Amino acid sequence: MKSNIEQLLSMAVQVNELFMKRCGTLSTTVGLLDKALRKQGNNSEAVTIDSAKLGKKLMFIILDEQPNIVGVGVGEIGTDDFSFLGQYELEQVTETIMFDLLTDNMV
Repeated sequence: MKSNIEQLLSMAVQVNELFMKRCGTLSTTVGLLDKALRKQGNNSEAVTIDSAKLGKKLMFIILDEQPNIVGVGVGEIGTDDFSFLGQYELEQVTETIMFDLLTDNMV
């Protein structure tokens, strides 16, 4: 696992813990998509925060070709469809931004 995706994963775990404390009725889980994306022919890795109750996932994607850019999308669990929300320079992604994206899209 590359250090950029490790950084995102670590941040997502911390943000998810805070989110679950503040929004106790929603249980969310953090995951990593790397091998699954590569099997589909994508040169990317993604950190996901999923809510089974809502059937939604928030994805933070890093393409191999642009390792310092994080694409953000939201979609339905169990599908490949998702809506692109925007992109950030990796160093711009903070716990606050990640938390805001999570609350805006999962509450």
